[in-house]
Amino acid sequence: MIVLGIGLAVSLGGSMFEANRQVQLHQLQTQLLQVQSSYAEQVGAMTNISSPGQVAAQAGIMHLVDPVSLTQVPSTSLDAPLSLPKFLGYAPVTSRTNR
Repeated sequence: MIVLGIGLAVSLGGSMFEANRQVQLHQLQTQLLQVQSSYAEQVGAMTNISSPGQVAAQAGIMHLVDPVSLTQVPSTSLDAPLSLPKFLGYAPVTSRTNR
């Protein structure tokens, strides 16, 4: 009778331990699914930002691609003197052309 009681207690303890492990595994699987979902959302957001259309649009704004339209600048005689450049910082400006 004592052996049967010990066997039953060991069996019950093992079942409780296994049930506890199953609950922990379920919690870990739930956390994994949440992290995977968050990762998928982040990948989707980054994919939208780096899509070819978005990259081309941003490159167009920064004038890194061929323009859609061209603007003709008015022509000027090559003999016309050009004004000296204007600098924002400190730099002595001297003309290197003879006038």
